Amino acid sequence: MRPAQLNSTETFSLKGLGLGTSRLGHHHTKAEALYTLDLAFDHGVSYFDTAPIYAYGWSEKLVGTFAHHKRDKIQIATKIGLQPSAMLSMLPFGILSSIRQITIKVKKKNTVGLPAGVSRHKSFDFDQAWAMQSLEKSLKRLKTDYVDVLLLHESTIAEANGPQTIQFMARALQSGKARSIGIGSELEKLEDIATLHPEYRVVQHEYNLCHGPISKLENRMINIHGVFQNVDRINSLRQKDWFKRNININQLDFKKKADVISFCLAGAKYENPSGMTLFSSSNNHHIKETISSWKNIPIDRLTFDQSIAIIRKHIQAT
Repeated sequence: MRPAQLNSTETFSLKGLGLGTSRLGHHHTKAEALYTLDLAFDHGVSYFDTAPIYAYGWSEKLVGTFAHHKRDKIQIATKIGLQPSAMLSMLPFGILSSIRQITIKVKKKNTVGLPAGVSRHKSFDFDQAWAMQSLEKSLKRLKTDYVDVLLLHESTIAEANGPQTIQFMARALQSGKARSIGIGSELEKLEDIATLHPEYRVVQHEYNLCHGPISKLENRMINIHGVFQNVDRINSLRQKDWFKRNININQLDFKKKADVISFCLAGAKYENPSGMTLFSSSNNHHIKETISSWKNIPIDRLTFDQSIAIIRKHIQAT
C-alpha cells in the first residue's frame, strides 16, 4: 500500500488508501491522536490528508509530530483557502473535544455557510502574500519544509484559474514547498473541471457511490473522500423491494454493516484505481477494520459493476 513519491514535474499517480485527519480533534488527548496515526501507518497507510482548519490547526501539529523520523516514508497533503479562528487555534488540545460538542449542539454556521470558527480568506479574493503566510504556517505546524500535495480548499475552477492563484501555486512548486498542487472542493464546484489549469495535478472530491462513476481526468490524480457516507445510502436502499430482488451477492450480507462497508470500499477501489481513497475515523478498531477490508475486497470487479449498474438505474428512474 506504500505509494511512490510524487514528482512535481512529471505525470504521477498515487493509489491506495489514505487517512484523512479531520477527526483527530475528536480524541481527548494528544497521545490518543498520535496513537491513531501510528496505528494507521503500522497497518500500511502512508498518505495523510490534513488542513489548517482541521482541529483548528492541531491536526497539522499532530501530523508533524507523528512524521518525525518517518518523513521520507509518508506523503502529506494540506490545503490553503479556509482558515481557523486565530483565537480557537491558540486553545490547548485538551479542550477541543468540549468545543466540538458545543459546535455540534449549536450547529451554527457563519454567513458564508462554513462551520463555526472557520473563515474563508476574503471570499477567495486571492492574495499571494496571505497564501504564502498560510503555507508557511502549515509547514511550521507540520515540522517539515515541504508538503507532497498542496490543495486549494473549497475553491471554484474559476478561482483556481485566477492569475494570482496560478502564480502563487507555481511559486509553491518552484520553491519546493509543494511537490504537487491541486484542488479539493465539493463536486458542485468542479463542474467545469475540463477547464482547470493543467498545472493542477490533483483533484479531490466526495465520492457518491449512487450517482455514477468518477470522471476520468487525463494526467491527473483523483482523490476521493466521504466513502462511509455511502453506507447510509446503501442501508436506505436495501429496504426497497427492487434491491432485495436484484442485488444478491453471495459474499455479502447487506444487513451487516461491515459488508456494506466492504461494498462501498469496493466501489472506491474499482472506480478510482489510479487515485487515493481517503477515510477518516477516530475509532482505532474501525481504522483497522477499514484497512483490512480494503486489502481483502470480497467481491470482484464484474460483480460490483453489475450490482452498482442496477442500483444506479433504479435511482435514475426515481
